[in-house]
Amino acid sequence: MAASERYSGWKRAVSDLLENPKTPIRPYFDIFMIALVLSSVWVLIYEVKHDLGLFGDVFERVAVTIFIVEYLMRFWVFNDSHKVIIARYEKAEFVNEPFRLGSALWQAVKDKRVATS
Repeated sequence: MAASERYSGWKRAVSDLLENPKTPIRPYFDIFMIALVLSSVWVLIYEVKHDLGLFGDVFERVAVTIFIVEYLMRFWVFNDSHKVIIARYEKAEFVNEPFRLGSALWQAVKDKRVATS
């Protein structure tokens, strides 16, 4: 996957968006994320005494989805988890066992925790 020009291009673009202050779109992304955080806090506080109904529920789901996607993008950019997944897949193929994506992802998470400790 790392040898794929398309994959490397996407990963580089996401990395620039998240970390490169010289990328033209970065300030807009930062402003959007700050506005999303502040509006989420405001909605949370406002909802204590007022019912926002469907709007509140939809806003909360969209905001949480965006936060999760951003976290997963950061995880993808700063972790070579694809190497762990490929190694697990190749090992499963070699010993003729079924490949389990869940255990490969868990190994990638464990490796990430060890690397940051």
